[in-house]
Amino acid sequence: MTQVSRRSLLASSLAVGTPLLSFPLAPAGAQTLQSAGDDAARAPGAIAPREELLLDFGWRFAFGHASDPAQDFGFGLGQGDFAKTGDFKIAKSAFDDTGWRTVDLPHDWAVELPFVNDESGQGDANSRSHGFKPLGRRFPATSVGWYRRTFDIPESDKGRRIWIEFDGALRDAVIWVNGCFVGRNDNGYMPFRFDLSDVLKYGGANHVVVRVDASFGDGWFYEGAGIYRHVWLTKADPIHLGKWDSVVRATVEQGAATLDLATIVQNDGDRAVNVTVDWTILDPVGRTVARATSAAATVAPAGSTECRASARVTAPQLWSIETPNLYTAIVKM
Repeated sequence: MTQVSRRSLLASSLAVGTPLLSFPLAPAGAQTLQSAGDDAARAPGAIAPREELLLDFGWRFAFGHASDPAQDFGFGLGQGDFAKTGDFKIAKSAFDDTGWRTVDLPHDWAVELPFVNDESGQGDANSRSHGFKPLGRRFPATSVGWYRRTFDIPESDKGRRIWIEFDGALRDAVIWVNGCFVGRNDNGYMPFRFDLSDVLKYGGANHVVVRVDASFGDGWFYEGAGIYRHVWLTKADPIHLGKWDSVVRATVEQGAATLDLATIVQNDGDRAVNVTVDWTILDPVGRTVARATSAAATVAPAGSTECRASARVTAPQLWSIETPNLYTAIVKM
């Protein structure tokens, strides 16, 4: 069983606080920014309250079986696998995973499989389009993989919201934490996340298990199999900015840029709160060129609200292929 302390977790992670958006300023008539990318939100130099901790290291991996529960750690033998009561034994502390091998993410187990030259009927098209790798319903012994990891959550995190976030897993992923089913995702190309706040053990070890089933693919090409992108543990206060919801729309006219700034504030707490949102605009070399503050807004418990403001940048450095200037918006409450 691999246990990773919070110190080790932080040593291999990137902690971020307020979202940062990088955006171009383009001439009038050209396309302007609509949303920020994932890498921008994890830019270095930001400070808590939001943390994103990389969970790529110290996983255990074992093959399951797509058609035989006895060879799939008992998965599917009963109806308790998806119970909310925390009885899924593979995701509990007593489970012995010493027979599983250690892997780091991103991980694609299909790359490790032998080539299979199956030229018979339907097998010809299926094997060729997926790189002649033994994936699919005809290969149940190599189409399911299990991942398991242990991580610590400090007692001081009580009251925060904590998510596990997957940048991508191919293809049908089912996730348990501390014996509890927390969710599933069957899209191999989209990021997904689940809130773990109510099933975590604060001040102790926690266990996450992911079953990935690559029996069915989405494309007529090699897709691979497994958790093939990064995994993050994200922590935020109950009052926080939405993950994908900070937006800058820029219009450049007559030598100046007008910025339409918007974000969503979410309230996962149990009482209404009053909030304002501040934006700081940095030029391509990091100098502050504009600031803005939204009007005060009330966010109901278990609710959200949009906060907006505008800013103006004079004599902006425009973006082009030859001079790809990017401005940065720092958003905070």
